[in-house]
Amino acid sequence: MTSLEELLADDAIWGLGPDSKQQLERELGDNQLERDLSWERSAAVLAMALQQSQVPPPSPDLMSRLRADARLPRSTPRPQLVAATRSNYTNIFLAAALLMLAVFVWLDRSLGRDGDLLSAVELRQSLINQGSAAVWDWSGGDSKGDVVWDGSAQRGTMRFVGLPVNDPSERQYQLWIFDAERDAAFPVDGGVFDIESGDGETVISISPKIVVHKAQAFVVTVETPGGVVVSGREQVVCQAKPL
Repeated sequence: MTSLEELLADDAIWGLGPDSKQQLERELGDNQLERDLSWERSAAVLAMALQQSQVPPPSPDLMSRLRADARLPRSTPRPQLVAATRSNYTNIFLAAALLMLAVFVWLDRSLGRDGDLLSAVELRQSLINQGSAAVWDWSGGDSKGDVVWDGSAQRGTMRFVGLPVNDPSERQYQLWIFDAERDAAFPVDGGVFDIESGDGETVISISPKIVVHKAQAFVVTVETPGGVVVSGREQVVCQAKPL
């Protein structure tokens, strides 16, 4: 039989069907316990922190329960909560459940309408359509194109027209993101990439290795295969920054 902790976690994250809801109420009644809202609070906070426009908000039922709980006067005696009887096992289970929720939200955010991962071209258009991304043109080289970057989502794309094709066995392009809150001598590594065709345009997703707090410039250099940890920036091919 499903344990009380599992029922509470499933109810907070996925919602329960009629039979499972009845089982949850029986379990709570048998143990003379009230519903433990900390499960719902944790799930709601994590979901809202991770969600983007395509991720549905918490259910109205969950939000109404949270609002009702928030309106309780501080002097009101609090009912006995399941949380008061939690064991270490229960806390571990809650952490695992929230991790599962994070994975679910990340996948839902990354999946396109057809269930496939968004291509770089689709991601670029999606970020532009949302209206919260900055769009900066490349300058300082023969390549044309732009950078689209949404700092709140930590996602972006690079578009190139005219950037020379490279041989990955000899050299690769590497993106560096300059963060206003970090030392300019150590920009954020945005990953290495290749240009496979000189015809038309190439759109590449940006994958920063760490969080970029406030992007102030994007610079592309030529490096050895696999990239480098710290670039001497001897071969800068283009850069993008606010005008």
